[in-house]
Amino acid sequence: MPAQQNHSEYTLTTFLTEQRNFFTAQFPEHAPYFLKALDESTTQSPITRKNTDQETLVREIGAEEEQQILQKLKELVTFPPKQTEEEKLYLEQQLADLLDLSLVSEISSYTLPHSLVTIQHHQGWKENQRDADVSSTRSIFGWSQQRVEFAIGLPLHLTPAWINDPIQAREWYKHARVVLINPMENCAVICKIVDVYLGPLTQYQAVATKAVLQAGKVWSRNSQGKMLIFFLDESTPTQLGPLELTREGEK
Repeated sequence: MPAQQNHSEYTLTTFLTEQRNFFTAQFPEHAPYFLKALDESTTQSPITRKNTDQETLVREIGAEEEQQILQKLKELVTFPPKQTEEEKLYLEQQLADLLDLSLVSEISSYTLPHSLVTIQHHQGWKENQRDADVSSTRSIFGWSQQRVEFAIGLPLHLTPAWINDPIQAREWYKHARVVLINPMENCAVICKIVDVYLGPLTQYQAVATKAVLQAGKVWSRNSQGKMLIFFLDESTPTQLGPLELTREGEK
């Protein structure tokens, strides 16, 4: 059986082949008329119609669900509610389907200090290889981390993992990537954690490079600096940089 055919399609194909062979063998003179009638009756068979309807339904449901997810994300930014563990997992699964990426709030007991952050620009980092000036403030992860274009700093010292074992946590977090989601502008950015943000948390909960702020439209009129944040699963092979959230963003 061909790999791309399901059982029903295979059964129908077999039946039609048998019917054609029967008409050709038993009624050779009238076979052309029988075959023409058979072709006309099966051009829009129930199975063919069913498959076509299912494909259309999937596209319609997909677009509708995209908008539902986007609306839910906007509500999380505007009026962040207290989410249950089940709600978090469900949202992560929806985002994974939406972006075709594995997004999580926790990896092997390592967590993010916040799920919603207001981000400011970090003035001191060297944002690409062509920059002439080296930051006067060394990253806790080392100088090399400050050459990342799409980079973010978070108050990791507040996480349980860092409090319990700062040396091991520092080693793990310096390889971690996060996805910043801006539902207000229908976009997202994949970033690398390159430093620990030690500033006051009342106004800002993260710092990032100019490339992040621009790609994520972080300080647009609608966004006002607020972004949802998730870990990008360690096994996900993808580059740092901007993403579109939904098909609406591709127009």
